[in-house]
Amino acid sequence: MKDEKVNYDGLFTILIQGPLDDTSLNNISNYKKFGDVVVSYWSDKELDSKYNSQVTPIRGMLPDTQQLYHLASRAPTFYYSLTSMYNGTLACKTPYVVKVRSDESFTDLSHLLDHFLENDERVVCGNIFHKRSKGFHMGDHIFVCKTDVLKATTDFLIKRSQLSEPYEPEEVSKTFPSPEAALCRAMLITAGVGCSKLSYDSYFASVDIRNLGDHCVKWNHGIVTETGQETTAKRVIKAPIKRHYKTKIWDSTKGESFWFPDCEPTL
Repeated sequence: MKDEKVNYDGLFTILIQGPLDDTSLNNISNYKKFGDVVVSYWSDKELDSKYNSQVTPIRGMLPDTQQLYHLASRAPTFYYSLTSMYNGTLACKTPYVVKVRSDESFTDLSHLLDHFLENDERVVCGNIFHKRSKGFHMGDHIFVCKTDVLKATTDFLIKRSQLSEPYEPEEVSKTFPSPEAALCRAMLITAGVGCSKLSYDSYFASVDIRNLGDHCVKWNHGIVTETGQETTAKRVIKAPIKRHYKTKIWDSTKGESFWFPDCEPTL
């Protein structure tokens, strides 16, 4: 890494996506040090007018998820995220975008951005849930890439979530096991680098989020509380899976440090 200070002017937009949350709103002044800030949120709440001079607000309608297919039908919050990201990219005027969650924050993005600028033909993400050994499991909590790539990727997935036919092209015809895998595979395809393990390893890199200043990250994970199946003479009817959600929070200001198996940073 270079020792001299990098000039980020005109290069990056920090895209805060998701429901309005003070965790990110209280960090806007730090994000502004690295570029423009777009807040893409839902119309159920109104952004406080005190932020109007600091950000570009994008207030969207919460999408209807009744007529969706594939992964989006099983994980509607993934479709919300795609729509929020896509709406936000439409307001980005810079060549690169840093996607962050509205319920998380990072005070210093320089480590992430400097690594990305060494090679902008890739995605650099935080190591939170970037799993190399599994393959096609990018870190989607925070990442930086070309704005056009994120715009094309989210548009690709939104449109295919509205079609009952299998995903096309063939590389994404199989059912995606997770939102991270869906986003990852679609990025590889829209970037034109091909959907293979080799392209995954070369196109995605990760940095240690402990190098991104004071930060707060969260893991909202579903716990299966009830499953079952009912057998008839001709078929097995699976009972709906019931889940409840727990949130794990890593807050560096409280001495908490993110750790998860297979999430070692690559940079």
